[in-house]
Amino acid sequence: MEFYDHIYGYKRSDAPGGKYGNNSAGDGWNYRGRGMNQVTFKRGYENYGEKVNLDLVGNPELLNDADVAATVAVIFLTGVLRGTMRKEPNNFTSLEEAIEATTTANYGGNKRAPQESYVNATAQANACIAAGYIVL
Repeated sequence: MEFYDHIYGYKRSDAPGGKYGNNSAGDGWNYRGRGMNQVTFKRGYENYGEKVNLDLVGNPELLNDADVAATVAVIFLTGVLRGTMRKEPNNFTSLEEAIEATTTANYGGNKRAPQESYVNATAQANACIAAGYIVL
């Protein structure tokens, strides 16, 4: 736990944790990356907890639940798509356009993700199509 407090916590004056709400012993560990998009820091847990109407600060392990993690990931991605990237996710006209946009959004929306990310996302999408999880 001490490692996480050192890296994500409040112990170092230059650690990002204090800036993002980690201000008590154990916060670095308690608010480590969880969920499909690796939510970190107490403020991140507060932010997404409010959006999904759950106490993620009091129960951070809820982000390990697949339904909660998926909901938070969709909120994150649609927020970046609509906000930073100014794209409406319901208006994509091709699978390739959707993969390009969501993969870029997963990297914050400000820069292109590494090519490997697009290749992996395309492979996953094609596997979901083949399994019948996605219908085009």
